[in-house]
Amino acid sequence: MHRIALLLSLTIMACSPERDRVVAQGTIEVDETDVIPTVRGRLSRMLVAEGDLVRAGDTVAVLESSTLPDDLAERRARVARAEAELRDLQLGARPEEIARAEAGLRGAAAADHRAARDLERMEALGVADAVSRQEVDAARAEAAAARGRKDAAEQTLHLLRAGATRDELEGARSKLAEARAYLAQGEATDGELTLVAPVDGVVLPHYFRVGEVVEAGEPVITTADASHPWVRVYVNQRYVPSLRIGGAAEATLDGTPDRPVPGRIVAINHKAEYTPRVALTNDERADMMFGVKVALSPEDGAVRAGLPTTVHLPLRVVETPRQIAEAR
Repeated sequence: MHRIALLLSLTIMACSPERDRVVAQGTIEVDETDVIPTVRGRLSRMLVAEGDLVRAGDTVAVLESSTLPDDLAERRARVARAEAELRDLQLGARPEEIARAEAGLRGAAAADHRAARDLERMEALGVADAVSRQEVDAARAEAAAARGRKDAAEQTLHLLRAGATRDELEGARSKLAEARAYLAQGEATDGELTLVAPVDGVVLPHYFRVGEVVEAGEPVITTADASHPWVRVYVNQRYVPSLRIGGAAEATLDGTPDRPVPGRIVAINHKAEYTPRVALTNDERADMMFGVKVALSPEDGAVRAGLPTTVHLPLRVVETPRQIAEAR
């Protein structure tokens, strides 16, 4: 309780009215953005140094992966095979393939004819008991096999001449699309090894050195948007109704009190930073503080993050309904 009371007293002292304005103390801050890889890799190059100014899209660091090149080569080979298979199906059989199938059919037909004649002769000999029943059965089996080879050769030639079916073409296209998507995924991973600045900013101290391994999700560097500094101050609840979003403000630094930095109010918290648990009394309401964010517009670059500053917030007159009626 003593600690809370002390903090409240310090906060209230930091916000004091001066006639038509509120004077509050704060610390200058800037928006920081981490540059984070989405894949694991070894830091091979760091292209920026601490304090460098980078623009959105500038390459700041490069990672490398020992397994990625071989993986990409395998994915590209899979795409090449799928493309070749689809191309062959679309073009159909080559003349040489058809000629070979025709020759195979002629040979199978000749073998079928010979086997049929041999079977007739063996059956005649079997009737005369010149050959055994086993020899007749063997001739019959060979004739059936020859007929099967002839039918297969005819079917093969027919399929070659007809070309690929619709289902075969759709299957080949699906296989190619899958291979291309797999390759795109690998190439995206390769692109994610090159880290770029997401926004304009100044480079802060590095988290890794060249040669160290960076895990996915770990920030490599952080950039600060030093061109848009801001400060958050805390104002007593009685002065909040006299403040408005977009209202003018001024900030002064300890080292340059005669050169105020212009600013404007960009946000006012909708909840108090401190609210007692019990019903509010007049004394307790005096402890309620609201955060006010002020964007600064420095002209000479003297405003830097971490510097303490004094913020002046002009108060506008808020007329009550009674005052408005009396004025009428």
